[in-house]
Amino acid sequence: MRQTLLLVLLAACTPVDEETGEPLLDLDWQLDASDTSPLAALARVELDEPAEVRIELWSDDVDPMRTIPAPPRDVHGIDVIGMRAETTYALQPVVRYPDGDERRAEIQYFTTGALPEGTPDAIWASGGQADGLITVVGPAEARSANDSPYLIGVDREGFVVWVYDPDELRGERGADRAAQWLHDGNLRVLVPDGVRVITPGGEMLSEYSPPSGMHHDGTLLDIDHLAYLARETQTLYVDQFDATVPVLGDVIAVTDQDANEVWRWSAFEHLDPQRFPTATSQRLDPNTGSADWTHANSLVYDMDRDAYIVSLRHQNWVIAVDATSGEVEWTLGAEGDFALEGGQWFTSQHAARTLRDGTLLMFDNGNDREGNSRAVRYALDEQAMTATEVWSFDVGFSAGNLGDADLLPNGSVLVCAGGQRDAGNDARIAEVTEDGEVAWELGVGDDLWVYRAEQVRWLDVP
Repeated sequence: MRQTLLLVLLAACTPVDEETGEPLLDLDWQLDASDTSPLAALARVELDEPAEVRIELWSDDVDPMRTIPAPPRDVHGIDVIGMRAETTYALQPVVRYPDGDERRAEIQYFTTGALPEGTPDAIWASGGQADGLITVVGPAEARSANDSPYLIGVDREGFVVWVYDPDELRGERGADRAAQWLHDGNLRVLVPDGVRVITPGGEMLSEYSPPSGMHHDGTLLDIDHLAYLARETQTLYVDQFDATVPVLGDVIAVTDQDANEVWRWSAFEHLDPQRFPTATSQRLDPNTGSADWTHANSLVYDMDRDAYIVSLRHQNWVIAVDATSGEVEWTLGAEGDFALEGGQWFTSQHAARTLRDGTLLMFDNGNDREGNSRAVRYALDEQAMTATEVWSFDVGFSAGNLGDADLLPNGSVLVCAGGQRDAGNDARIAEVTEDGEVAWELGVGDDLWVYRAEQVRWLDVP
């Protein structure tokens, strides 16, 4: 009789899953706050055997979401991202065993912190609903010290739900703030002195600090090597100025994680230093008297062709550089190697990249032509050496600086017009369909610039 009563009492005290009525899984799990992201929770889940784990989360005012399931293992570290500021969430691990059985653990509660000082107030979004997608941007003052967090992530409804705000990056000058979502879910972040790889929760996994002074872009070739843009100066007589002046040219350098340079390419050895085709390249710096000849602003490694794709803003060119020999395989743009068979050439462009189908996508600022800025895509025939414009999107105003265009998994393009703009226009990020329709739009005001935008998915909708 006493044994039966004890079992009944134990059963009554055992927490159960409200949905299934089954006892909750008894496991050791904990939640901690992140040092660099006040909106992130760091979950640690320990199991007796390898299994998948996801964290489900909800609050009174926000629809339920869940983390992307982590692969089977017995110890899980899961960064819970996508929560709004100063909000209390319920978080519950769900364990899926190899036989398909799912068990829930006890709920814990987590209250997010306040947004850091300097987070932009003027953020708006239209056309979207909660779906787990987050757009990462780095709003900044272009030419002065910045008070804003280094990077922020905005959900489809316009709420800031992620922040990367390490103390050492507070107050950094410049607008070249950007992140790239890596295949393992981590982020490659451009910082003033190089590149970092961070977890979604803000933990720094690795850091690359090039010795030659990186500018604008750097890309990881593998875990040990960074390719990046640098500059060098030569004093030359330039016909355009009828004078001998310091000329700034671009360099592609590759270093290992110990900052040893293992490969180097110089524009001076492969391009014509007398070519100054744009109004911006034809202006001498009023302080130094130097000429900004090439002004590279993006660098992408094309694995299929083993070549670097480089945007040279002041040449109105995109070039392909053989990653072994350093030879220039082709130049794309007015007066380049390709004949334009349809559409219009780009000028003063940013963020050029080749895609898997052989097309090339970029943001065309358009400083040296009539009309608005746009995102544009070209089909390249490298046998006939012809280029054909196959898609474009007019952003509706002139954005003379910065800019980005990313192909998304659904075939749409994320277009970022974030630089110098016509009066009255916020920095604008738009998700544009193949038919040219705006499916979602994000605006950032307060006269801030946005260098690039990156769409990430750390959450899913049940």
